[in-house]
Amino acid sequence: MRASRQTELARDFPLHTVCAWIGNTKAIAAAHYMQVTDADWQRATGGAPEAHNEAQHPTASKRTESQKNCK
Repeated sequence: MRASRQTELARDFPLHTVCAWIGNTKAIAAAHYMQVTDADWQRATGGAPEAHNEAQHPTASKRTESQKNCK
């Protein structure tokens, strides 16, 4: 609940103020509490929620071929 509340408050108040209320630092907030919400994705994509999933790519597989034959 702390993460969601800190994220909500940071929309309306400066982060240093929110951190003082919550009792953490900007660095801790950024690393552990601030969240990207569905509303953030919708605002960034103009309301297209499917763009959120399309932007996620699977992890690249490890390369197993030798690079000796590359030109």
